[in-house]
Formats: sequence, C-alpha cells, structure tokens
Amino acid sequence: MDTEKIVIVIIVTVALGVGGFILWGPPDRCKRKAGRIGGLVNLGFTCFLNTLLQALASCPSMLEWLSQQEQVPGSLIQALRDVVLVLNGQHSTIFDDPYAPSDVIRSLVLKGWVISPGEQDAHELFHVIMTTLLEEAHSGRSQALSLSVALEGNANEVHDKNILPRRIQSDRGDFISRRSSAYSTVSSCSSFPSFQPVSQAPPFQGFLTSQFQCMVCKYKSAVMYDTFDSLSLHLPSVGENIFMKKLTLHQLLNKFVSTEIVKDVTCEKCVGREDGKNVMKVCAMKTLNFGKLPKCLCIQIQRTIWQRNGQAYKRYDYVEFPEYLSMDEYTFMQAQKQKAITPEYFHNTGDGERTYIPKKYSPKHLYRLTGVIVHTGNLEAGHFITYRRAPIRDNNWYYTSDSEVRETSLKEVMQASAYMLFYNKCVQVISKSS
Repeated sequence: MDTEKIVIVIIVTVALGVGGFILWGPPDRCKRKAGRIGGLVNLGFTCFLNTLLQALASCPSMLEWLSQQEQVPGSLIQALRDVVLVLNGQHSTIFDDPYAPSDVIRSLVLKGWVISPGEQDAHELFHVIMTTLLEEAHSGRSQALSLSVALEGNANEVHDKNILPRRIQSDRGDFISRRSSAYSTVSSCSSFPSFQPVSQAPPFQGFLTSQFQCMVCKYKSAVMYDTFDSLSLHLPSVGENIFMKKLTLHQLLNKFVSTEIVKDVTCEKCVGREDGKNVMKVCAMKTLNFGKLPKCLCIQIQRTIWQRNGQAYKRYDYVEFPEYLSMDEYTFMQAQKQKAITPEYFHNTGDGERTYIPKKYSPKHLYRLTGVIVHTGNLEAGHFITYRRAPIRDNNWYYTSDSEVRETSLKEVMQASAYMLFYNKCVQVISKSS
C-alpha cells in the first residue's frame, strides 16, 4: 500500500505541475507589468550599445517614429523597435529580462558596419544608428536631396553605402563607424543651391543655419543650411573654467551659437585678381543658429581632450543641466527678433552674458529630459550607464547598467556627470486664458 500511495502522490504532483505550466507558463517567464523597465545582456564589452538602447527607449518620439516605419525582417528599424518595446515592457511576445540585443548588432553588420571588439564610444554608435535608420527609411523610395549633400556639391551623385564595409577610426583610436562633426564647415560667402529636404527622417534630425558677413565689405552671404542629429558641445579651457562659479548647459549652448571669426574666406563681393583668379581671402563673422529643431534632442558633452604631445585625457567637469530645456533663444527666428530689441529688454547675468527676457514668455521649443548617459572610469577602462525615464510612468527615473535596473530619484540624476543628454520635445498645450 505504501508503494501505491507513493505512485499516486507522484501522479498528482506531475498533474499539478503540468496544469500550472499550462495556466501560468514556464516559471522563469517574466510577467512584466506595463512600463516596467528591463535590462540588457552584456555580450562582451557592449555596454556602449546597451546604454544607448536604454536612452533611445526613453524618448517617446523615437518609439512613435519606429512604429510608423515599415517593419522589414532583419532591418535595424525592426530590431530597434523590438528592443525598445522590450525595455519598456510593452512588447506583446518577447518577455526576456535581461534581453540580448543581438538582432541590433546583426542588422548593423548586414549594412556593412564594422565594430571591432573591445570598448567603444556610445556617441559614435549613435551616429552609426542614425545613419542606418535614415538609409532604411528611404530605401526603395525616390531619393530626396538632403541638405548636407547639397552643401557638399554632390547633388548629382547617389552613393550606395551598403556595398563596402564602413570602418572609420574614432577619436580614441578604436575602430567604430563614424560620420563627420555635427555640422559641416562652410568656408565661403557663396550662395546656397536649391534643395529638397529629406522626409521621414528619424526624430533626432534637425537643421542648422549659418551665415557669413565679410568684415571688409560687410556683405552677407545667403543663409545656408545643414542637417544634424546631435550637438557636440565643447567644455571651456581649464583656464576659463577657473573663473566660473559653475558650468551650465546653457553656457555651452551659448558658446556653440556664438559668432566667431573665420579666416581665409572667399567673398564674392571682394574681388582681388592675380593670374586671372579670385585669390583675395578675407576674415568673416560666422553666425550659427537652429533653423529647425528636432523632436528628440541629443547633446554630447565632449570630455576627451587631446594634448600637444598627442596624449588624450578625460575631463570630469560637472555640467549643470535642466530637467526642462528651452531652445527658443538659439533659433534663427528668435535671433532675428532680438536684433530689433532695445537694451532694456536684456538682463545682465553678471558673468558677461546678456539674456533676453520678454515680458510674457511662453517657450515654443520646450524639451523635457528623458535620458542621461554617464561614462565612468577613464579612457583606457570605463563603463557606460544610463539614467532614464519610464515611458508610461514618466515621473519615475531608473538607473540602468546592462542587466542591472533599479529605481532612482531625479536628484541623483541631476547630479550625474553627463556625457550624453536626451531631451524629448514637449507637446504644446494651448491655454484659453490670456
């Protein structure tokens, strides 16, 4: 009888186990609540990828754009859409936590990108991803002429970037795909050719405006445009920084758009002839503003400094950044309006700068912080982590480091030594009150 009882107990236990499996699924399946932030598997020195994926997943406009694109199997658009949905706890079928983002790497390799093993840079990878997304969004369509192509004078050339491996060396000496700087340098007062802006670009793409004024004849060039997907802001020199009480993001933005003197500019109004050619070079004032701001704003604070002996070192300066960032004062239209403003409308901040403060100020280009990427350690050995918002419960902040995810406070986020900042444009709410 004892043997029969044992057999009955085993049969009942197996039956209960099978029933539980049918009802609730496998025991290790993550029953994630909507909006719960997931972690990522480190596939071997891939924290630079994981940190960027978490930051992109924190931007609502990015997820909206990915969902609106055609989901082609094996494409980066589909792989990126899947991973951000998984990270945000919004995917209907994938419940892995932590999740292995191998499909993202595979899709980049299929596009010809070569990323060597070892530590890499998150900002360089950001350019790689934005370039690939733009290519995929326009594949199979009649190609519109981009602003950057028009500026480079290659309007009649169409290059297939998917044929050859694209392997470009980064600033740190590691091999990772890379584009040029955030905007192209234009070295003449020539007019700008006509163009047709690209459509369906990722939400990080915006337009910069630049204009030159000859310091000899005061001639102003036509306003020129160029695309950007991120802003690279330089820290002030160590000597400058000594006299600053604090370093802020607005100071770096003001420096980015400040008028600068450019040498050896060819001005079409200043004609000097030698051997039958225009060879007269002049100095010109270059003014830079934002012609069109993107829905998602990515800002990189450059912390790698190169010494004269060729050695690089990292700066750890803390830069104060706001939760809500107004970009109105840096736009081209606002710059034109300020030219007609009388001095009494300016406020002296006490540090040599003047800030325009209108009587009634309602920013049209207001951004809210969604993600902060931090690089810990030095240039030789470091690690990337991300502070990010949850897309549904957007008042909650999370610390993410590969598979580690924990809730944190906004206070901790604002004290971080930021390397990359991610802002999402706020939806304007029209008030009926005057």
